[in-house]
Amino acid sequence: MRFNRTRSRATFSHDLASLPVSPGQLGDFYGMNSQFVRASVLLRLVRSLPLEAFVETGTHLGATALLVAFQTRLPVYTCEVNDQFFRKARKNLWWFRKRVHLYRQSSPDFLRALTASGQVCRPFLYLDAHWGPHYPLLEEVQ
Repeated sequence: MRFNRTRSRATFSHDLASLPVSPGQLGDFYGMNSQFVRASVLLRLVRSLPLEAFVETGTHLGATALLVAFQTRLPVYTCEVNDQFFRKARKNLWWFRKRVHLYRQSSPDFLRALTASGQVCRPFLYLDAHWGPHYPLLEEVQ
């Protein structure tokens, strides 16, 4: 099954039903912690800026990466440190495996490696690795 950007939301919801996780597990709205306004602002920014990639830290189950992959043509780079979440996200993002690059890595290590590789220019950075006993925001920004 192929995804098409011009499909309606109803078709998108139907297509998501074939994912290994049910839409309810990803939230009533897909991506951005089910916050519709935040997702709308993000998509407007991503579409209006001259970006060449979307970079996210903290993939979790892959809902935000799925939203960006479905709504844009940008390559998506995302990382998840938790092995269980990483495996589930890999299944959820399978449809976009050619454009979504998922790494099992801590967010600071992921960002350092991505920066050093030189493969990403003009990215939108969504720093979202923010739960658990370690909050890596300062390391991510550095």
